[in-house]
Amino acid sequence: MLEAEAETLRIKIEVLREVAQREAEKLWRENAHEHQKQPDGDWTTWLLLGGRGAGKTRAGAEWVRKIANDNKGGAAIALVAETYADAREVMIEGPSGIRAVSPSGETPRYEASRRRLVWPDGAVAYAFSAEDPDGIRGYQFTAAWSDETGCPAVDKAANEPNVFVDPKSSESDLPHFSSGHRDDMAQRRFLEAQGRFWAKPSKNPTSSVYGGIMVDADRRYVWAWDARPFPDFPARSDVWGDTANWEKGHWLNGRLGRAPLDLLVAALAREADFTDVEASGLDGVVTGYVVDRPMSVREMIDPLADVYQFDIVESGDVLRFQPRTAAPVMTLSASDLAERRDGAFALSLAQETDLPAAFRLGFFDEQENFAAAVAEARDPGARPYREAGADIAAAIPASEAEARARSILADAWVMRDGLSFSLPPSAAALEPGDAIILDDLGTERLYRVTEIEDGFAREVSLVRVAPAVYDSPVSTASYAASGDILVYAAPLWELMDLPLFRSGDDAAAPWLAAFSDPWPGGAALYRSAGEGAPTLVGLASSRAVMGRIKTALPPAGSGRRLWREMEVRLPFGALSSKSPEDLFAGANLFAVKADNGGWEVCQFETAMLLETGNWRLSGLLRGQAGTESEASSGASFDARFVLLNSAVTQAEFSVNSRGLAFDWQAGPEGDLPDTETFRRKTLTMNARGLTPLSPVHLRAAWSGSDIRLSWIRRTREGGDSWEGEVPLGEYDERYRMTIYDGLTPVRTVETATSEYAYAAADILADFGSSDPGPTLTFAVAQISDAVGEGAEASASPVIAQ
Repeated sequence: MLEAEAETLRIKIEVLREVAQREAEKLWRENAHEHQKQPDGDWTTWLLLGGRGAGKTRAGAEWVRKIANDNKGGAAIALVAETYADAREVMIEGPSGIRAVSPSGETPRYEASRRRLVWPDGAVAYAFSAEDPDGIRGYQFTAAWSDETGCPAVDKAANEPNVFVDPKSSESDLPHFSSGHRDDMAQRRFLEAQGRFWAKPSKNPTSSVYGGIMVDADRRYVWAWDARPFPDFPARSDVWGDTANWEKGHWLNGRLGRAPLDLLVAALAREADFTDVEASGLDGVVTGYVVDRPMSVREMIDPLADVYQFDIVESGDVLRFQPRTAAPVMTLSASDLAERRDGAFALSLAQETDLPAAFRLGFFDEQENFAAAVAEARDPGARPYREAGADIAAAIPASEAEARARSILADAWVMRDGLSFSLPPSAAALEPGDAIILDDLGTERLYRVTEIEDGFAREVSLVRVAPAVYDSPVSTASYAASGDILVYAAPLWELMDLPLFRSGDDAAAPWLAAFSDPWPGGAALYRSAGEGAPTLVGLASSRAVMGRIKTALPPAGSGRRLWREMEVRLPFGALSSKSPEDLFAGANLFAVKADNGGWEVCQFETAMLLETGNWRLSGLLRGQAGTESEASSGASFDARFVLLNSAVTQAEFSVNSRGLAFDWQAGPEGDLPDTETFRRKTLTMNARGLTPLSPVHLRAAWSGSDIRLSWIRRTREGGDSWEGEVPLGEYDERYRMTIYDGLTPVRTVETATSEYAYAAADILADFGSSDPGPTLTFAVAQISDAVGEGAEASASPVIAQ
């Protein structure tokens, strides 16, 4: 009986355990974040990318546990970490590791001697280390959980690529034997070496299960590519608290796009068709390099060689770029050197006055939005005899430029120590750029070959080398945050065909006014015809004061000051009152779009800002500069208003294009035409500024039995003088005159003077009487050679006796 009860109890416990397990799984599925859940569908690699606290380890552990349970004891899982210790302390026994998240009774046991986890149902997970890549060979796994890969940007980072420099963390540490200096190349070389390893078929065999390679090298994911944009991260310390960690951390932002010096030099050499190039020994990275004019490849590479301190050597068919940090190729003693008349070797020491006390390096500062900058290194103990400098068209951080300047200055003082000797036959293979150790009576000195001269003997010139000067530490970089990114809208703009209202302007060209907020710095105007490419024809460098009139302008005449008030709504700018003297001298000009389609030029004397934000204008002068016809048509409510100040500029326009319809578009000067930031219009310009003004003072008087018709011409330019007749303003003087009987034209003539003798015979023929009476009307317009007939004036004068 007891045995039966015990069996029943065992079954109940087993059922409860299964229920608890299912509930635990359900709890994880319900409470896990979306990014912690494995993706749906048929996939081969699942990447979980996140920062600290994102739940990567918990998600991985839960996924492994699910694989083990789903395969009912048949699962074989690989746990791959940076080291075996990482696999155990993080993935297996950590706070979010596999054992910690497993339900009671289902917790796998860890067999440390075999580095594996064993579940009660027989599923097994093996731990592997990146330090022992061959250890994973021979297994056939159901699944693999691979920890993140990455490397800090610090000296000797590959010694311990999983350590992280974080002063706020108790786990902050440097790799073994690291000096603690920032080193972007250490990070890059680690990633390159890892990529080359997995690309080798011998190291990455093909799976017999699914027919693909075990690790897809194209799908390696590296810690860390941050979603925060560079350089705002690390510049914006006011937003993020971990910006200081970027300097030596694992981040690829701001580093991966920099050009390794060896690849840059090799690419430049290939521009001159050098195919056999050896540059792998070069160290360093360059953010950008500018070739801004035609130059030889040697001219491109020489500045890099001077600043990054390497030599260019032609060795047989190979062009070798050799760093000055290269290891010595041989050791020679005085007894090894060939005999010379003046001894085994000759030493020289340059004068201090020939050496620089300071060195200045010009460059483009990556830390300050690539602005031109200068880094200086100065020897505080040297007398200021000389200063030297160089410029390099490279974009690098200021901290690195300062380090290069210190290294160049120190190297110059080290190289003051010269050496020359004759090569012995045993050293015939020595080449320029090679380093040697000279053992002189037990004192070893390092020298670099600068020149070899072949003659009766092979003479060699060398300079002293001190490897420590090339390892100048780079100070902490401080990046400037990028400015606000402004997205400019398409501006409001008007292209106005105006009369000549100011002396010295191009009479044929139309006027451009543009406005937007924010202002893009300038609005560019493009013109095109048909399918042709847009051509830049104008630029408004300042935004115009333009708005809408809120009081309709009724038809009016010109030449009189009107005290009728008008209101204007302006989104930008201000208006000001002027004295009558300034008004009559041409102040406060503005243009209004008239109902007849043209632009009326007006002036105002007083301006008052109202509580509504509108401006009230009074003391108006209408129909200025020959726009009487526009004034007589008036302007409707909400018509366009443009203040004719210095912000209104002229566009390029030929008089030969008058009367032709073109497609015009205007937008921010920094954008390209035919984009969404440009507004388009189809307009026809008529070179209004070349159109002659209408004559004035039309009169008629009897001259015997004839009638003398007369008028006074006006001029478009230079007519302000009160002395004598105004300038003609045209090539020659011509007018077209039309005589009307009421509304019926009866005679049209051209005349070269501002009067016409209407003969009695013509009067009789036109009116059937010798006296035309009050029905006589005549109209006259001046004719221009450039644009033809100008504005017409008409009158029905009383014929004077």
